[in-house]
Amino acid sequence: MKILALEKEVPGITDEQFTGKLLKAEARKAWELYQSGILRELYFTADTHEAVLMLECDSADEAPRKLAELPLVKAGLIDFRIMPLIAYPGFERLFGNSSEGEPESEKDWKRDDLEMARKVWGALSPQAKQVYILLLESENGMTLGELAAKLNADVNKILGAFGSPALLCKSHDRQRIERRRSNGRYFIPPETKELFRQLARDDASQNSD
Repeated sequence: MKILALEKEVPGITDEQFTGKLLKAEARKAWELYQSGILRELYFTADTHEAVLMLECDSADEAPRKLAELPLVKAGLIDFRIMPLIAYPGFERLFGNSSEGEPESEKDWKRDDLEMARKVWGALSPQAKQVYILLLESENGMTLGELAAKLNADVNKILGAFGSPALLCKSHDRQRIERRRSNGRYFIPPETKELFRQLARDDASQNSD
């Protein structure tokens, strides 16, 4: 998960408290975090000289724990505003609409579309199948972050997993498998879910033989 960390002012702190020893220790720890892959990018704002960090963490909760290891944070001289990021979802519009309430040209999936759906399901990548299986099992839908956490994957990879299936569905003049609600939760409509749930079960049965 990508995390943006923005330095925020700590009241009452003076420049004299930022000693050379502390700043050297800060640079050393930042280098350790960079080498470990946690700290991906590090900048300062041009006008206020405040730190802007891009982190790669397993969860949003990990970010403040890692930042707390910085000597300047330990000393109470700086603090950070933590902002978890998700991938831009707008590229979905290039492959057809997935949000509720928007006009759509392709047809909905029906029970009679089993063989057509089987072709689509059979062409999916293993990662795409994992994503859809989670959505097939979910009652209330899932966010990109929830899907990424379940599969231990980056949210950009989760979003990317939707691209090829959308094109496959479009080639059969059918709506994409998943939809996205206005609250950002991805879900599969009931009739589509019933159709692809059967295919997922068939898949699992074949793999167990």
